[in-house]
Amino acid sequence: MALERSWFSATQSFTLDGNASGLITVADSAGFYVGQIVQLSSNTQSSTNYKIKRIEGKTKIYVGPAVRQDGQPFHTYANVSNFLVSDSAKIYAAEQGKPTIKPDEWEQNTHEHEPILAKRVINVDQYGNHYTQDNPMPVTMGLPTLVTLVPESYDDAKIIRNSDGLATQYQFFLNGVSVGNVDVTYDADSNSIRYRKA
Repeated sequence: MALERSWFSATQSFTLDGNASGLITVADSAGFYVGQIVQLSSNTQSSTNYKIKRIEGKTKIYVGPAVRQDGQPFHTYANVSNFLVSDSAKIYAAEQGKPTIKPDEWEQNTHEHEPILAKRVINVDQYGNHYTQDNPMPVTMGLPTLVTLVPESYDDAKIIRNSDGLATQYQFFLNGVSVGNVDVTYDADSNSIRYRKA
């Protein structure tokens, strides 16, 4: 089944003991998603189903009951303090279909709130974090690299993206005047394979 319709399986061992607030700490939370059904198990605890309620950063996953009771808020967390590192506790998600988004919620899920107020078509890393100066976008180095093609002096830059959100051109300006463009070419797997001065 295609990735756009299902989540692939994922597993991680605990790096810290579980706690009463539903927190599970792992080495890497990539491959786990909010709303996903997961199983927690250890050498002393039988496999139990939970639902991922929140993911923070690259290592923290919060879980709650797999089935929500009537009137129970979405962010109800489970006590997972019996799952210990010393007992080889782990979290496992089997391959499963993604939940569908209701039509009236689609706009809310793709809208960037104030001060941006725009439809969200932005690149993020595998954890859902925006690329910033502190979280730079990885660039595969080749000849020539994007860095070697950037004009020496510029005070503004604009990124042109295609319908898939991939950057296809970088435009550079100095005092409002264009000082150069760099075109980006991708392969069939959306990996950048060529940077060229336009």
